[in-house]
Amino acid sequence: MRPKQWIWLCAAILVAAQGVAAQVPYLVQDLNPPHESVPGSRPQRFVSLGARALFIATTDLAPYELWSSDGTSAGTQAIRFPCAIYCDTAPPGVNSVLGVQDGIAFLAVGEFDPAIHQSRDHLWRTDGTQAGTRRLTAAEGFDYLFPDGAITAPVFLNGRLFFAHRREETGPLELWSTDGTEGGTAFVAVLDVGASATPAAIVPVGSELFLLLRKFHPVYHLALWKSDGTEAGTVEIEIFLGSFQSVEAAIPAEAVLFFSARTPIEGSPDTFSDQLWVTDGRPGGTRKLTAFPAYTSLPHTKLRLDDGRLHFYIEDSVGILQVWQSDGTVDGTFPLSAF
Repeated sequence: MRPKQWIWLCAAILVAAQGVAAQVPYLVQDLNPPHESVPGSRPQRFVSLGARALFIATTDLAPYELWSSDGTSAGTQAIRFPCAIYCDTAPPGVNSVLGVQDGIAFLAVGEFDPAIHQSRDHLWRTDGTQAGTRRLTAAEGFDYLFPDGAITAPVFLNGRLFFAHRREETGPLELWSTDGTEGGTAFVAVLDVGASATPAAIVPVGSELFLLLRKFHPVYHLALWKSDGTEAGTVEIEIFLGSFQSVEAAIPAEAVLFFSARTPIEGSPDTFSDQLWVTDGRPGGTRKLTAFPAYTSLPHTKLRLDDGRLHFYIEDSVGILQVWQSDGTVDGTFPLSAF
């Protein structure tokens, strides 16, 4: 028999959130008593909603079930999503927590669509209670949700959550936003970059969104877009980086966006290295700040902004680390130390 999977972590998070000092972790609830077919509940993706914790767990009913807890057994319960068909074989499940703001969590929930015989994402919101959980998108749902390019924090601007999605696999990429109500969930603009385009990063910079979109044109380029949250104010600024593999990190400063992109070394298209870039969101305003040698990596978790200057570290091909600083200019980007 497999060991029990308990939600100790949930209790620890709630204790930390409430500022209670030096409490011993305690069992809140055994979500999924062990048996041979399911190896426990595996609670994960914890987020805080005021005095409650929201998380995803595996049970006999669904592999990605949404749960909410106030730190007590009586206050720990699953949040159910309605299911009209194929509930036993394809129950609704949480694909991702898109963001949390003002006590509301936004979720991408996969629901089976019998018309196309596959799952479609729907946008939901929850306050951690069953009564406060509801769908924000129409019944036909979305095909894919790309909330934040997978590398940035949830994309909130002026009290709204912004996300990109496409309604069909080969359809155009669209920018949408929501204020957490069904009536306030609305289309913003078409990101007219073709069926191959995907978001590499969507980041708020000041009062605007900067969008880095991966575009096949005819090799993978990077396209810079900006949006003020309106259709008229969502425009493509420029296409650059003649060939690149991925955007590894992005961090906003006061009026610019720093980002690192994995690009091929000049003259060696199969050899890549991370390079630091900066953009002010204007035509011609995107420039490369570094020329690191092959196989240099710039870890995406190690970018930090202090007094308008970016501090980061790189790791070269033999594992030597260097701390760097940048003020957004080539001359102002230099190493501080090696270790």
